Amino acid sequence: MLVAHAGALLGAWFSPRAISGLLMLNAAVACGALVYAGSRARFILAAPDWPYLGLVVFELAVLGGALWAFRAHCAVVWSQVACGLHTCASLAAVVFAFGFKLTRLL
Repeated sequence: MLVAHAGALLGAWFSPRAISGLLMLNAAVACGALVYAGSRARFILAAPDWPYLGLVVFELAVLGGALWAFRAHCAVVWSQVACGLHTCASLAAVVFAFGFKLTRLL
């Protein structure tokens, strides 16, 4: 995911026609996150988990922005910002995966 996000951002930076790849990547990631959140809806509704609900709202905004950017050029900036945030989250996950050491058995 990190390579896909970085490639989409660099492609959009160097070629204005590559923005559709960035928008499709944003929409795919948002749809995946929303499908996962939908499968866990009973846990969210039992006791409101505000950070998780914030993530769901953010992904809804990303999906809406990606769909809007296909029609209007003014929403492309929001999609680039959202892709940058997704890139930062992917980078944090990679750093955590390679940097975390389990020092004791659970």
